[in-house]
Amino acid sequence: MKALEYNFSGLYHLSSDNYISRYKLANLYADRISGGYEKILEKEYEDKGMKSKVVIFGAWKKGVSLYFEIMGKDEVVAFCDNNQQLWGQSVYDKKILRPEELLVMQYDYIYIASDYKFGEIYAQLRLMGIERNKIKIMAIQSNVEHMLTVYEENESLKEMDYESKWLELKSKYKQISIYKLDTTAIGEIVLRIQAIVEDKKNNNPDELRVIVPDLGNEVRICNKKLFDLARDIDFVTKEDIGFWKWVLKNHFYEISIENFNKYIYRNFAKPQIMKKENIPFSFTEEQIKLGEENMSKMGIKGEFVCMAARSSNYAKSTIKNSSTRDWNIRAHEYRNADFLSYSSTIKFLKEHGLQAVRMGRGEAPISKIDNCIDYAGLYADDFMDFFLLSKCKFMVTGTTGIFAVAAAFAKPVLMVNVACGISVGGGGMKYTENDMYIPKKYYDISQNAYLSLREVSEIENRDFDNGLLYEQYGIKLKENSKEEIRDAVEEMMLRMEGKWRDSEEDIKYYNKYKKIIKEVNKNSEQNKRNWLGEGIPYRICSCYLRNNLYLLE
Repeated sequence: MKALEYNFSGLYHLSSDNYISRYKLANLYADRISGGYEKILEKEYEDKGMKSKVVIFGAWKKGVSLYFEIMGKDEVVAFCDNNQQLWGQSVYDKKILRPEELLVMQYDYIYIASDYKFGEIYAQLRLMGIERNKIKIMAIQSNVEHMLTVYEENESLKEMDYESKWLELKSKYKQISIYKLDTTAIGEIVLRIQAIVEDKKNNNPDELRVIVPDLGNEVRICNKKLFDLARDIDFVTKEDIGFWKWVLKNHFYEISIENFNKYIYRNFAKPQIMKKENIPFSFTEEQIKLGEENMSKMGIKGEFVCMAARSSNYAKSTIKNSSTRDWNIRAHEYRNADFLSYSSTIKFLKEHGLQAVRMGRGEAPISKIDNCIDYAGLYADDFMDFFLLSKCKFMVTGTTGIFAVAAAFAKPVLMVNVACGISVGGGGMKYTENDMYIPKKYYDISQNAYLSLREVSEIENRDFDNGLLYEQYGIKLKENSKEEIRDAVEEMMLRMEGKWRDSEEDIKYYNKYKKIIKEVNKNSEQNKRNWLGEGIPYRICSCYLRNNLYLLE
């Protein structure tokens, strides 16, 4: 294709000498369209062969970017959009139509230009009576193809066998659907796997739900053993990667992709009590034998408690891009905590006949601590992460994703040093009736005072999950003390044994706490930027709340 040259209000120029990317130009257009813009003149392009007549559904940034991408290959006859404010306007002399106008015009295909609302748009077009083979969801097809290219293929089947395998699947299932699953963070993927397993149980048995693991830009997978242990999920693996690439190329429009992005965000489901019959992971007899042998070698005997304190070491060891890595570390440092803050708790556990096992990934060994097995520093392994958490009595952890594995096995969790969890972060979480938490203290430097629950929730709802902003707000996070953690563990153990008794004052404080949490969760649900769901569903420890009544102000 020859060089393209465009003028944008006399300010911007695109040519081989002075290049502006399609997306940047799309941004410039989108910034101007609502207030009017001067026409962008298309000077020339090379016309090669017959072109399909195409309507682009989506007249904003993504649609404009797609326009440049397909120029010279397809003829764009119009744009279409659900935004009434755009109807009747034009993009590069192409009119922006109302959806109803699609029923009375001639075209070969409708290209949906949306990463997230494509399912709604697809359903809308189908309800209008537009044939399935006329609708193309451009972003999703290229997205899935990109996700599959990062895998090494195991060519166990030749292409000539793919058609027979495809026909066999088509005869067995009335619908074949494909879904995306982010694999870069253990907490996020486990919560979504639980949702996928439950959806599979509740949905049509005639549907094959194919899950495509997305390794992300860093090609990072948090736990490779996870795919083997989640036996009820049909993951695309390297053994059949060639087949599914072939399917995408030859039968893409026979696959249902309306809900491809269903599990991207965590506000798709409210927190729920974890039922043992819904545990999504299981072990074979051989794996159980291996796990028990490994525990014996590590010196784990009798009942034990898994303990984790987040650090930045996992990000340092797994994120290759230096700028991404540095940002991730700084943005999430607020979740970190010192494992040595568990020292009093480890002694307490020993007094009650319980061993402590340090969990974590990318961690260096620590100095020997009596009654503590340094699994994270000496033995860390994908399989044993799951096996240990399936066998522990309960887990004590900071705000690190491995808690979700314990929850998936219906193990009680005590979460300490909680930050960004009062009013966000609980979407899709599973929990037991014994789960509890104590938060970090949010200290306002300018006011020389700690923030209440309502004040903390205001910050969380404004800028959740970005610790870099706490400094800008003049907020300093203070970790829980050794004594606070030890007392919280004692309370949790007594509750698990049915021996804890709240005083009348504790009951009064907790009722006030629940009222506040109900209020902040309602505000959280109304926050359109919140993809993490409402606050974590755990009960706050009475021993902590009674000593920090400023939280209830």
